[in-house]
Amino acid sequence: TANAMVALGIEPQENIGIFSQNKSECLFTDFGAFANRAVTIPLYATSSPAQAQYIINDAQIRYLFVGEQFQYDAAFSVFGFCQSLQQLIICDRAVVKDPRDMTSIYFDEFMAMDEELQHNAIVEERTAAASDDDLANILYTSGTTGNSKGVMLSHRNLCTHLYAAAKLRPSFEWDVWLSVLPLSHTMENSLSMMLPMMSGASVYYMEKAPTPSLLVQALAKVRPTTMLSVPLIIEKIYKNVIQPIINKKSMKWALSIPLLDGQIYGQIRKKLVDALGGRFKEVIIGGAAMNPEVEEFFHRIK
Repeated sequence: TANAMVALGIEPQENIGIFSQNKSECLFTDFGAFANRAVTIPLYATSSPAQAQYIINDAQIRYLFVGEQFQYDAAFSVFGFCQSLQQLIICDRAVVKDPRDMTSIYFDEFMAMDEELQHNAIVEERTAAASDDDLANILYTSGTTGNSKGVMLSHRNLCTHLYAAAKLRPSFEWDVWLSVLPLSHTMENSLSMMLPMMSGASVYYMEKAPTPSLLVQALAKVRPTTMLSVPLIIEKIYKNVIQPIINKKSMKWALSIPLLDGQIYGQIRKKLVDALGGRFKEVIIGGAAMNPEVEEFFHRIK
């Protein structure tokens, strides 16, 4: 990926856009960019054409990696309003290009630009010249108080965050992470992508929004040990997975039992772990306040 970026003409500290739901190509693009000292700018997969246009123009993005049909359509619809934009690279081969589109290429075509790694010496030279103070990402805010603002994060910022998290919760090679939040979310990007990779753990990505039914399917299939989440998703698990297997009367009774009664909570915990795939150990939560009832329940069964 890094070699293909050189073939494409991407320069050190150039801004590259990633407009996609979670996909392996997002990781390849991120790390290919880092090897070239380039800067990645994630756009939320649900961004409107107007939001995408604003970020592309503000960051002067030349190359935008798009995920599926929605992102491609949104990006192509504003292509003519983005003076810096030269090309879309499409991750999903199922995307149908607009008949007027004469410039976009698919990700496999992008990768084929340097299958022989002819530009590897340039990549290695750029990597050797990298500094902790190089820009790594520019993350755009939600724009709730006006136009989105680009938060400039260096590699030093990312590593400081990452190593501090590793001290609190080391990741091990036997861990299996289920990634449910968008990789455009800084917490997800660092803790569910970079932290597991530091240890050689496995990470499984949900490409679609984690509705209760899709989440239950993913938990059963992946059987994760760890997951990073915002409270809303855990509250959905509580309502749609936990409450059906532990009826409301039993739940009320369980929450009235003193914490010292480990046997009762052990039975409830086993039911919950089985419902979550059989290997689940913990969920790391951040980003908002947790519903007190849900928080109390998880504290009691931990």
